[in-house]
Amino acid sequence: DLHVRSRRQRQMCIRDSLGATLHELNRLGEAETSYRQAISLNPLYAEAHNNLAVTLYEMGATEEAEACCKLAIDLKPKYANAYSLLGCIKYEEGDIDMAVAYFKNANKYDPNSRINKLRYKILTLRSARNPTFSNTDLLSKARTNSEAPTSLMIFNRHVETELVDQLYNISSRSLNNTKDARYGNGRCSDNFELFKNKSNIIKKVSRDLIHLMSDAVKSNIYVYDSFYNIIQSGGGSKPHNHVKRQDNVMNLWKQKYSLVYYLAVGDQNCSEPGVLKFYNPAENILPREGMIVIVPATRQHSAVYGGKTDRIMIGINFYAI
Repeated sequence: DLHVRSRRQRQMCIRDSLGATLHELNRLGEAETSYRQAISLNPLYAEAHNNLAVTLYEMGATEEAEACCKLAIDLKPKYANAYSLLGCIKYEEGDIDMAVAYFKNANKYDPNSRINKLRYKILTLRSARNPTFSNTDLLSKARTNSEAPTSLMIFNRHVETELVDQLYNISSRSLNNTKDARYGNGRCSDNFELFKNKSNIIKKVSRDLIHLMSDAVKSNIYVYDSFYNIIQSGGGSKPHNHVKRQDNVMNLWKQKYSLVYYLAVGDQNCSEPGVLKFYNPAENILPREGMIVIVPATRQHSAVYGGKTDRIMIGINFYAI
């Protein structure tokens, strides 16, 4: 019996992991099947129920997704991710009070989750500003509405030598070890929380950039990602934007922006000087030291660098709230 249970547990984990891979590839129907197989092998596995709920939600089956979430919470009462998804479902249904309550629980049980914190903060702020607030801007519109602002905003800030030196001393990873659009020679932050660094110079640039971003979008802001890149010859980023699946909920993509701050532009007398290329509409920017570019996160862009000296920049993804 122990051997059989062990084998079933291994098979369940395989099915659940496969479901996650299929979901990442946007093969939602196959992911659903794999998660259901995992649940049939172990009906008490809360994570599989929640993973199935997420997949069903993205497929538009919100009623069944809600039932799966609640079952996951029955099995794991402090399951923050399940509470968060219930908040998304209730927001889509227009039940703002219940959405706030679910997001509150999600934050309570996982205070380190940045997306749960963002959703709760934005929703409570919207409700506070307008007590009669109701959801008239549903997720379905976000999925079908392809219109998005495209304008660039360009600023400048003096670059401190101390700031550059500090970035070289912060723990890092190879660009090739990232799972995003970055690639090639160079290094980058080992996480997306650069602004949590305790050094005085990072605190200073954090304050300055937050003030600049707030003025630029004429709103309070929420910094979601902060990181640095040190690009060397052969490094760069493939065409990409900074909108994620999570941004479909509450139409957050409409409030999301990206910033790049060039601390050193490197060698621009080469065939690949690291032009920042934007698409739809096409715009090319040759960076200069101290340049800050803010763009809606929906805007696709890329860059390839081939110079002999390091190109150094700080990147931020943030929301207007």
